[in-house]
Amino acid sequence: MATIKDVAKLAGVSTSTASRALHDSDMISEATKERVRKAMEELDYSPNYSAQNLVNRTTNTIGIVLPVRESKDSLGNNPFFMQIIQGISSICSENGYMVNLASGRTDDELRKNCQALIRSGNIRKFIFLYSRKNDSVFEFVKNQKNVSCVVVGSSYEEKFQNQFDLLIMTTTKQEEMLRHLC
Repeated sequence: MATIKDVAKLAGVSTSTASRALHDSDMISEATKERVRKAMEELDYSPNYSAQNLVNRTTNTIGIVLPVRESKDSLGNNPFFMQIIQGISSICSENGYMVNLASGRTDDELRKNCQALIRSGNIRKFIFLYSRKNDSVFEFVKNQKNVSCVVVGSSYEEKFQNQFDLLIMTTTKQEEMLRHLC
């Protein structure tokens, strides 16, 4: 498996320059970025996100919270969830983020799964793919220290109006949502 050092050597630059090029730094010329990209492609290099997280003391994983499986809005009952998840995953990947799904059969199980993700230190950003009034899971996540979240969807009264927005969520809207989290 290729390392950033291997990429730098093949591109004829220092490791720090290769890293800056990988992160699209303004300090690096487009020509150098292109050489680094070609070296990455030739070596089939992909960044080690876990190592980056340790060095930067950050996480690049976003949690996608699905509605409880017993609800009428569950993943199995709504074919559009997979399209939304695929769109979010694609945008996250393009921006150097990974996604992790949180689900559960009950609110309590879902809350415990979100809690485990937060306690592990792996996830500090969440996207809720549902919205309910007085939702104990959302309230729990929202009240955690150093955690941010966005909600896609609407409460029951607004369901018909906002479900349409959810179904036609464009790449631009997904990118805006990701920027809000980051």
